[in-house]
Amino acid sequence: MHPARINTPKPGKSFQSKPCIFFVGKEREQFYAHETMLGASSVVFRALLDGPMKESRDGIVYLPEVEPEDFDQLLKFFYRDGYDEAEREVILAEPPHQSAPVLVIDLTRIEDDDYVPETPIEPPCPHVIPARLPYSVSEVSKQWEKWKPDHVDLEQYGSRPPPSPQYTRCQYSCSRSILGCEHKNQYLRMLPFLSLATDLDKCSDKHWKPQKNRHPYESFRPVFFRHARLYILADMYDVQELRELAQYRLYHTLAEYSMYIERISDLLALSHELYANTAMGDPIRRMIVYYFLCFSHCPDLRDCAEYVEALRSNNDFAADLVIAMMMF
Repeated sequence: MHPARINTPKPGKSFQSKPCIFFVGKEREQFYAHETMLGASSVVFRALLDGPMKESRDGIVYLPEVEPEDFDQLLKFFYRDGYDEAEREVILAEPPHQSAPVLVIDLTRIEDDDYVPETPIEPPCPHVIPARLPYSVSEVSKQWEKWKPDHVDLEQYGSRPPPSPQYTRCQYSCSRSILGCEHKNQYLRMLPFLSLATDLDKCSDKHWKPQKNRHPYESFRPVFFRHARLYILADMYDVQELRELAQYRLYHTLAEYSMYIERISDLLALSHELYANTAMGDPIRRMIVYYFLCFSHCPDLRDCAEYVEALRSNNDFAADLVIAMMMF
């Protein structure tokens, strides 16, 4: 059990007590749980089930505002200190697309010593933040940290690359463009989100790995909502350990998530869910704002009518995002 439990019950005492009956959701789906297990982690449940209230006397609790699926995962946390991942959904088959032009090389001439390709291919600059979706925050931050120009002296070398065989022309050109700062500014807007990991990684969940998406027809809405709604329930019933765990998992899921403009509705629904069920100043709000800040430079997002409409309808989210953009 988690070391921070309020009053960790002994296993025998936990299961010898008579379980309470919970009627959850609009359909009143029935669940059973032991008061000692719930009260060990939640002051709210302990007051509800071990006090003068009617629920304590009758052993029956009605929770019409809670989804049964979410309550089931909440009970799993109380009994085993964890909860199950939700599965992604396949929304539609992969759309047909035209294949990219293929470079054709005349193999009959390739062995000639004097052969030169008609169209030389420039090596890609590996660190550059993509101008178009999809990409993930984690992917871009790793590229930047690997290629950032922390040892380039422009005054010394001017417009020519440093005389080092280990420093390629591509790397030097990339470095000069970064120092020019469009890409640097884009990366700096990712730092607020990346900096959140320092505190969140104190959560001990070493065996869990975030799911990753690879296609625009994969919907991660169930995955996002599982973490978000358990965070909301943990906040509602004052279950600090679950609150930390759900926030940790949502953060790392977002960090690894490749944003596709076709699936922007999933992220906008997540932001709406969090803002509709949390108070001003809640750290989970800051997390989702900083996540969108990472992509604020992206024309795909700026030109998305669904994104613009979401900003107009969710005024608190829009205001927090504007403030973040002004600060960073």
